[in-house]
Amino acid sequence: MSRPTRTGERREAGIDITDGDLDRVRMLARWYCMTSVQIAAMENPVRSWHPDVARGNEDTAAGLQAFLEAKAGRVYRRLLKVAAIKNGVSDGPLVVQTPIEYRQRVWSATAFGARIADTPWRSIGPVSWFNAHHALLAADIAIQFSGIVPLPLLSQRELTTGHFANGDDLPLYFNSKYDGKEGQVSKVPDLAILAKDGRSYIAIEIECDLNRALGTYRSKLEAYGRDEKVSAVWYVCEKPRTANRVLTAAADYPGSNVRVMGVRDLDLGLREADMRYLNETDRDLAKAKTALLRTDVQKAI
Repeated sequence: MSRPTRTGERREAGIDITDGDLDRVRMLARWYCMTSVQIAAMENPVRSWHPDVARGNEDTAAGLQAFLEAKAGRVYRRLLKVAAIKNGVSDGPLVVQTPIEYRQRVWSATAFGARIADTPWRSIGPVSWFNAHHALLAADIAIQFSGIVPLPLLSQRELTTGHFANGDDLPLYFNSKYDGKEGQVSKVPDLAILAKDGRSYIAIEIECDLNRALGTYRSKLEAYGRDEKVSAVWYVCEKPRTANRVLTAAADYPGSNVRVMGVRDLDLGLREADMRYLNETDRDLAKAKTALLRTDVQKAI
């Protein structure tokens, strides 16, 4: 199909899909949904944009932010073109949404996109607002951990389907089960850090709820505590109130190696787990908590 230009010449309509476009579709399929800033951060080394690496006149925080914003702008413009591709009467490879409370647009892969990008997943589509809120925080944490933890990080999509993004089977069964008073309890983490030997993992929970019942946390921690493959449980809690509720439940399961972290806003349209416990008033306690996280990772390595 061709169309006329201003000069009267004709050229082919549409765009050529590149390997980079397909990589982004695969990324969206893996993490459910992401913003342009998140995609740019995932595609570029942390040292090129993270405010903590700013070094005075050499690399200012403002300069690093401008770098990431420029990268995100290019991602946004390209994805708009890819999203404009239509597969007959259905959506193209990806779609864009603007969830409540988010000024930035959020991108999601479609079933068509998952197929042409050759992902192992087929039941894919736009996520609801509630799920998007959780998925976006999970993507933030994935960006952070992928840059600092030298071990495979598994998404919820991989954990629930049982295979890596490349289609290979996962080496472990990530569903922790036990028989409770009301029947069988079955729990899968939101993210997981796989140990180097492939025999154990750190379960990661992303908590956005404020009033989840303590019994819900207790049942999950009991499931993890009974599962010998779970070496530690990391909770990343969006609000301090949620962190306090998790800590209350965790007091009953000291053997589950529960670590509870808050969320730090980087003022870039990105957040991360507060692994240094910056809001902890007792600095010795903060250092001790951070040391536990390092110990968990070292044991997995």
